[in-house]
Amino acid sequence: MLPFAFVPDTPTIAVTDAVNSTALAEGVDYDITPNGITVIGSGAISNNGVHATYDKAPQEVLQALVEAGQEFTLFFDGLNEAQSGKAVAITLHRIKFSPVQGLPFIGDEFAEATMEFEVLSDNTITGAGISRFMKVVQAV
Repeated sequence: MLPFAFVPDTPTIAVTDAVNSTALAEGVDYDITPNGITVIGSGAISNNGVHATYDKAPQEVLQALVEAGQEFTLFFDGLNEAQSGKAVAITLHRIKFSPVQGLPFIGDEFAEATMEFEVLSDNTITGAGISRFMKVVQAV
């Protein structure tokens, strides 16, 4: 498969030999998928490659994990259901998210993704009996 750089407007695709610009035939030399060209083994496409021209279809592009490895502070403002819904605040001083473990593109939930993170020690926090990792404050 030779992927397109963009989603094409399918009727406008023209494919030629990359070296001598000889026209290639769909169904004989290649097949077109929504995202690229599949080479037919018995066709006229050689190791020289192909040149495809097409109009881009209207589309959106999402760039994921552009800056992986950043550190964050996570603050949870919630209720402790185990103690009759009393207030609880949890602070994780330093966390680093791991790459997304699963990104289902087909499902019943909108934009559902499972993420994991690592809790890191915050060396700027000092003192006896004070955690460098997290703090939990809850109403009693």
